[in-house]
Amino acid sequence: MNRLCMTGLIGIIFVLTWVSFPAAVSAEARLAVQPVFFLPTDNVSYSREDMNSFSDLLSTHLNLARDHWRRILKTDTFEITRNGSRVYYARRPGSYYTLPQAVDAAHLMLEELFDEYGDNRNASRVIYLVIYARPTGSVQGEFLGGARTMNGMPGTGGAFAHLELSSLLTDKPYPFQSALVHELGHAFGLTHPNCYGYHLSENDSVMSYNPRHHSRGLPASTGPGELNPEEYYAIALNRLAFPNFVFIPAVHNPGNKPLDQAVESCFLGEMSPYIGAIYQKRSVGYELFFNRQRVNGPDAKFYSWSQALANCQYNINSKPDINVECRFDGAFFRP
Repeated sequence: MNRLCMTGLIGIIFVLTWVSFPAAVSAEARLAVQPVFFLPTDNVSYSREDMNSFSDLLSTHLNLARDHWRRILKTDTFEITRNGSRVYYARRPGSYYTLPQAVDAAHLMLEELFDEYGDNRNASRVIYLVIYARPTGSVQGEFLGGARTMNGMPGTGGAFAHLELSSLLTDKPYPFQSALVHELGHAFGLTHPNCYGYHLSENDSVMSYNPRHHSRGLPASTGPGELNPEEYYAIALNRLAFPNFVFIPAVHNPGNKPLDQAVESCFLGEMSPYIGAIYQKRSVGYELFFNRQRVNGPDAKFYSWSQALANCQYNINSKPDINVECRFDGAFFRP
């Protein structure tokens, strides 16, 4: 598997006790999971009927995973593309994707999928969920199970995840349903809980390796897991995936832990330039500058677009002798 205490904003005109997110994330812009069965050239053993059966099973698993994330988040869950599973007939044999080389399987696969579907890392609003159909009888190379965001921190674009078809069908080499929930967490921008100081195998987060979370077939596991405060914080940053999730400090961080720096120090790294350069690294949320010095507190990254507009306008009106500049999701704006 792969490897949010309010501090206040200068000049703020309202006190936040809960956090809302911009309803302006359109259906077209929102991230959605796209299942893809990835068949290398030396895999010729599956019929159309087989693939239809695999697709139906994967759809059931994805809907269970959606229910799981809704139970955790309460107010939102992830989207799935409306076109269902795709079958992609790869350009090379299985050994090309799974045997060690300078570029790992995730980048090699994503390079082909970008070309096939006319996508790129800067514009992508897709979480590619690749189910790798290992050639029959082949045990060459590492088993695939992992996920990452394309561009680093949550809310900066698409993601990639890959899992083995054998796990979908037999729960080997790992239990599929619990692995799916976990790897989607990475695709949303979450890391493992030990980065925040929790025990990797005993913590109750779905991002841990706690064996109590392991599933068996289709039913959900008996210990499905939750999220730690840091993980709720990070999820709240991903408005592309969860525009309706509400981060409430009293609910999601009842111990009033200082979360901002801890989460930022644990952001996943971006994928390599092998899949293309990142044209512009986006920030997330609202930033306020007085005479080119950033003065906002960490809670500003949770502001909705309407809150950012109101606060920026207030500071421009009330501070005529200061050069006030405002930025939202990395772009400067004027009210």
